[in-house]
Amino acid sequence: MKTKKAVLAAAFLGAIFLPAASQAVTVCFNPTTQGYDMNGESKLSLWGVTAMPNGLTADAKNSWQTELSVASWYANLLKAQDKGKQVGVAYDPVTGDIWYIGHMITCTANTNL
Repeated sequence: MKTKKAVLAAAFLGAIFLPAASQAVTVCFNPTTQGYDMNGESKLSLWGVTAMPNGLTADAKNSWQTELSVASWYANLLKAQDKGKQVGVAYDPVTGDIWYIGHMITCTANTNL
């Protein structure tokens, strides 16, 4: 029963605080060949996404992301790079804000997933 309540609470909070997933663009990001940088503990930047030449960012000090989510996404990038894999990245196509960086996947190009 606790698990069901936790899932419902997470879904409710996600619906209130996170951007609509239907507006996101999701691409395959290769941390080995595309650039990324962690600036301090709060700002993550990604480069090399064809559709966003100015790069993608997640800045916990100036947006809805938390320092924990940004650090977790950075850890996903490091792990994927270490294992020679890629990650799925969801972002806002207008602002370039990162909405989510997923776990390791294997894909063949920096294309929409």
